[in-house]
Amino acid sequence: MTGGAATVAWPQRALDAIGARRAEAWCAAALFAWLLALGALLPIDADEGVYTIIAQGILDGRWPYRDLFDHKQPLLYVLYLPSAIAGIEAQRAIAAACAAASVPAFGALARRWLGARHARVAIVVYALLLANPQIGVVRNAEAFLLLPVLLALAAPGALLSGALLGAAVATKSVAVLFLPLVLWRWRRDAARATLGFAAPLAVCALALAPVARDAWAAAIAFNRAYAAADGPARFASTFAFDPMALWFSLPLWLAAAAGLPLCRSPRVFLLAALSLAAVKAPGYDFSHYYALLAPAAAMLAAIALLRGASFLRDRDGPLPVRAARATLVSIAAVCAAAAAIVNVAGIVYLAVNEDPYADIARAARAHPGEVYVLGEKGQVYVLAGRMPERRFFTSIPLAVREDWGQAAQRDLRACPPDVLVTIGDKPLFDIPWQREIVAMYGTHVAFEHGAVHTAPSPACDLQ
Repeated sequence: MTGGAATVAWPQRALDAIGARRAEAWCAAALFAWLLALGALLPIDADEGVYTIIAQGILDGRWPYRDLFDHKQPLLYVLYLPSAIAGIEAQRAIAAACAAASVPAFGALARRWLGARHARVAIVVYALLLANPQIGVVRNAEAFLLLPVLLALAAPGALLSGALLGAAVATKSVAVLFLPLVLWRWRRDAARATLGFAAPLAVCALALAPVARDAWAAAIAFNRAYAAADGPARFASTFAFDPMALWFSLPLWLAAAAGLPLCRSPRVFLLAALSLAAVKAPGYDFSHYYALLAPAAAMLAAIALLRGASFLRDRDGPLPVRAARATLVSIAAVCAAAAAIVNVAGIVYLAVNEDPYADIARAARAHPGEVYVLGEKGQVYVLAGRMPERRFFTSIPLAVREDWGQAAQRDLRACPPDVLVTIGDKPLFDIPWQREIVAMYGTHVAFEHGAVHTAPSPACDLQ
């Protein structure tokens, strides 16, 4: 075959593959369209705002970790460059495309582990779990994590499999918890898998060489201190489950729970265990973490749903068996109705309400000069159209590291920003000296979710 013929053949082969997996293509397309619409309604997430700020800083020549502090993995900021260039809407469209692309990757894995019949059901369940508005996959790192993790588990070579998981870890560190599954698969070629895993991390380390010490202090040392902070609350969250994330997909989560005792695949069990560990490892029960449970939950739910369908098709049997069938149908109907009501109510709420921090951002934008958020909501900078001017532009590092907090307090007292924003919502960590800084301002305007403070005394003069 000539080079030109090969070039022409590749698109045709791709189209043939899509035609052969038409159900996957429809599920992926429907998920993409839904997430695209959902992305237009969801308010900006705090983490989403921080990633956008770091990405904009990179474009402005500012180094992550050194000039703008955050403690996430470096590839995530690169993935958010479209947000800095073209806005949150473009970023969410890319996130929706990545989430939709994970559907065929999941399908390939499900067919290999469960067989074609179970895979067809699992694909639909997987797409429905990612469509959960409460998880909001388009505005969080998980949108970019699922695809490389699933591809790593389905890749045809050890080197490629390791490299894909390494890229996932460079995006969010909890992906390292899936390494045992990759090494188990490639136990006869573990050296290649390990080499591939290390390659993306080495590239990131080389790229950050000029700020290596700051990157280590942020992504490694600070994360250890962050993990140790507020230990009792983090321990309690290990046994907590976000009710909203569950209610929005209640029938599917119940089916996944029912599939656990029916499952006979050790790989599915291991995937479920590692996924749950990845959800709980950060120490907080945030709803978007549950996206990482979607692949394992979809496989388990498919097992239970097919077994349940077989049970319901059999109309015969003694009275207790028929009563059990009627009870099962009733429970399924009630759960489906509850999930539908919650979903409709959630979408209506999103459609009729603006971003909860939009009014604060408008008030901050109306004043010239530096805007500084003394709180954990980095999205206020994005909504206000202002880049932060200080390295620590959110309060979590100031609360976790006492020395950083004291230095920031001295800096704010010596040179108070023109506009100070405080957040009224309950924070993860309190700032004990917040009142002292707020007292330096002469004008205060309160809103539902926070306040805007202006007219500082003394005024900051950097000249």
